[in-house]
Amino acid sequence: MATLQRVLKEDPSIEVRKSAVFGVSQSRESGAFDALANLARNDPEPRIRSEAIFWIAQKNDKRSSGIILEALEKDAAPEVRKKAVFALSQLKDDAGVSALVSVAKTNPTPGARSEAIFWLGQKAGAKAASAITDRIDNDPNTEVKKKAVFFTEPAAAVRRGPAPHQRRPARTRIARSGSRRCSGWVSRGTRERWRSSRKCSRGK
Repeated sequence: MATLQRVLKEDPSIEVRKSAVFGVSQSRESGAFDALANLARNDPEPRIRSEAIFWIAQKNDKRSSGIILEALEKDAAPEVRKKAVFALSQLKDDAGVSALVSVAKTNPTPGARSEAIFWLGQKAGAKAASAITDRIDNDPNTEVKKKAVFFTEPAAAVRRGPAPHQRRPARTRIARSGSRRCSGWVSRGTRERWRSSRKCSRGK
């Protein structure tokens, strides 16, 4: 791992350094996780911090959620904080959902709460659904409430709804949103029909 750490310190290319972060994430050496944590906290380049956060989430380590939440709370770069919310959604078992619920309910930044709701919308289970409903009832920010309303039913119908009559209206509503992040939920033909009829806004 010494060579990877040298590359991370010395190479001027961001892409090469990102590859080195991946290499560290795959290392079986005892210090690999700590090296990722150090990158997530201290690297001067936001793209490297983001990459480290992503790979920390893939590790089966009980320290992962704490490091990711620390980045969400303390990192000055918006792109890193956004990646941190996504990384929480990648945590295994119930840890990811619990962390996302906490962010959706308590984070002081509307953008982070909204992002947490987006990823909760991809999760099955009563805990995720309850958190989304809670934000509809209690969030002080209009945009966060709108995101929560959007994901109350459509995502559940597309992902889990057993009946075609539930799935089609949901896909239609998602296509109309224009969100690129939701593009995998609906067919290309559905998206193109909405674009051509000018009823689908460009990606958010």
